[in-house]
Amino acid sequence: MGPPPPEKVSGRRSVMFVDHKKKAMESWLSDVQRVRIPRPKFGSGNSVRRSNSSVQHSVRSEMHSHRQSQDVAKATEELRQALQDKL
Repeated sequence: MGPPPPEKVSGRRSVMFVDHKKKAMESWLSDVQRVRIPRPKFGSGNSVRRSNSSVQHSVRSEMHSHRQSQDVAKATEELRQALQDKL
């Protein structure tokens, strides 16, 4: 006789959808081209170099954070001194 019919709830549309999906995937797979990705060469001395602007940005942000910590330390010391004077 043949395979049993699909469930009545799913109907013929879902079976057609699955077939369409399978065909779409097969056509997609045939369009894929093989690409060679070179392996990294460890220890070759060709390290990744940061751009000059990123180095300058890093230095600026470090200086800014250092200045902020100095400002906080100064404000804390002034607050401690004021509290000491009140007591």
